[in-house]
Amino acid sequence: MMANVHRLIPAHPLTLVPPPAARLYPSLDGPTRVLLAEDDDAMRELIAEALRAKGYHVFEATNGPELRDWLHRSQNEPGFEPPPDLIVSDVKMPGATGLEVLSWLRQRDWSTPVILITAFGDAESHHEAERLGATMFNKPLSIDSLVFAALVLAEPR
Repeated sequence: MMANVHRLIPAHPLTLVPPPAARLYPSLDGPTRVLLAEDDDAMRELIAEALRAKGYHVFEATNGPELRDWLHRSQNEPGFEPPPDLIVSDVKMPGATGLEVLSWLRQRDWSTPVILITAFGDAESHHEAERLGATMFNKPLSIDSLVFAALVLAEPR
């Protein structure tokens, strides 16, 4: 599928990075579960609404520690929501950056696809995101491109 992405949008600068390995507990039935972490309320609401309009089940976190706690609970707490099929996270958030949480996930062998969004995207942060198997968007971002990337990256493998 990844090769088809570039044929569909050949001039698009987005590079979709496939996750490093099979995801934990992929959602094979029901809506795709997306965990969205964004500290800006308006941006979080905009992205969540766009994803929900496409049929995604969206869970929201407002900062880095809340994102990490949600992920930890999904893995270790019976009765809590199962792990997400996709994580969309801002990079700069209070308490922990999206890159720090991504690194934390990869150290625990989580291979869930991750899309990072940032208003402060320099070459180093883009390289680090790619090294850790994430796709990164700079703000301002195209919500349509973000939703398209979610569709491609959350597709069962």
